[in-house]
Amino acid sequence: MRALAFLLALLPTIAHAQSWCPPGAMWTFDYLDQMFGTGVHRIELAGDTTIDGHPAQRLEHWAIYGGGWGQPDLQTVQMADLHTYEDSGVVYLKSDWAVDFDTVMWFSAAPGDRWNIPGIDEWSIAVLDTSSILLDGMALKQLIVQVEPEGWFMVDTLRERIGYRWLFINPVESMLIDGIFGGLRCYEDLSISYSAPGISDCGFTMSVEQPGRKNAALPFPNPGTTHFTLDLTPGPHTVSLYDATGRMVLQQRTSEVRPVVHTDEMQAGLYHLIVRDARGRATHARWVKEQ
Repeated sequence: MRALAFLLALLPTIAHAQSWCPPGAMWTFDYLDQMFGTGVHRIELAGDTTIDGHPAQRLEHWAIYGGGWGQPDLQTVQMADLHTYEDSGVVYLKSDWAVDFDTVMWFSAAPGDRWNIPGIDEWSIAVLDTSSILLDGMALKQLIVQVEPEGWFMVDTLRERIGYRWLFINPVESMLIDGIFGGLRCYEDLSISYSAPGISDCGFTMSVEQPGRKNAALPFPNPGTTHFTLDLTPGPHTVSLYDATGRMVLQQRTSEVRPVVHTDEMQAGLYHLIVRDARGRATHARWVKEQ
């Protein structure tokens, strides 16, 4: 009952929406190449940085795929980082395609507004309509958008925090004839979790389970008070703990398979746990500290 009381007390804080890239943000997109290799792209918030005078976020990008002509059954490739920031509902991106920060999303746009697609000056994204969606108790604005000139791509849905349904974070990379980017499969952060319609597997690829959903590093006891224990695979791991506002309150590195995480100095409440292995793969769990 005490744990339930903490959860109820924290609901107003959790329900506060942040337009883009909140703590724990992670996207999974489809991967499909010209050699018939299939898999996923995993994009994950890696931390804050400053670029060109802008406080920004660094997104790590991994492609996990295989099975195509002449390809291994499974391979993992780290791709170039993305750098992004949001200002007044406008999301800016700096990447291999956009060498300077340029607009990729505009959450505060109204019907009739449009913005150019970075890398293709003749094409733009136009807003057809706006509405909202309630997801995990959080109200998110969504825009119905269309690539102009019309007829090249289907009408898309752009949502706060989540981004596009069919276009990639950087839309131009979804438009390449020999591109490797498909639609969004899943999104999650410290407060919400979303899977596209018809998607039940958010794994790296067919035989690899999604970090944080299955075989996760679950804290025990939960709820707890002064500490919790993890059951990890052999090798180095980084353990990070965030409070309900998304602030990191603890981080420790360990090579133990059953490390004890001490929480004596923490306030009672709901926490989000992220455990990363040496390859950067993350598992997510929630932990409640009682008084």
